Amino acid sequence: MHSVRQATEQTRRTLITIAFIFMLVHVSPAVAQVSAPPIPQEVNSNSVGVGVSAGTVVERDANFWGFTLDFARRITNRLVAAGSVSWDSETEKFADKPDSTIKTYTAVGTISYMFTERMSLTTGLGKGFADDDNPGQSMQFSNGDLSTGIVFGYATEGFPFFARDSVSLSAAYEYN
Repeated sequence: MHSVRQATEQTRRTLITIAFIFMLVHVSPAVAQVSAPPIPQEVNSNSVGVGVSAGTVVERDANFWGFTLDFARRITNRLVAAGSVSWDSETEKFADKPDSTIKTYTAVGTISYMFTERMSLTTGLGKGFADDDNPGQSMQFSNGDLSTGIVFGYATEGFPFFARDSVSLSAAYEYN
């Protein structure tokens, strides 16, 4: 009976993750993101997550929003490998001409080391692979920007809005 109760509590457990992402190489825009990253609970188990993001670019008058679909596999008690595909729409505002909006698809691969069930360190690579770099152009495959990053995450229980999901808030620096 006790193990069934623990399993039920585990299923209902919700996590809030606060992470800070520092993109390496040339640092420029800042990003704020809310997402539901996958956190597989057992070794050799899989998890799927979805997320949304929104932010502003510090160096120019531009904002973005987007969403992502994540897949993760817990390899060992401490290691989690994940991959995701994200879509975002960035709008840059100009005083002397119409606003410019670019939509981009990006593939991301990461590996995470979990110090505890609540603390983790993640690194990975992201590569833009399709965009509509020109307003009159349809989506096409491209050789997009390469990003790399380091994420420190801390999760805490008790977020009341979701049953088994997690929410992460992150600040990031990214280069183009």
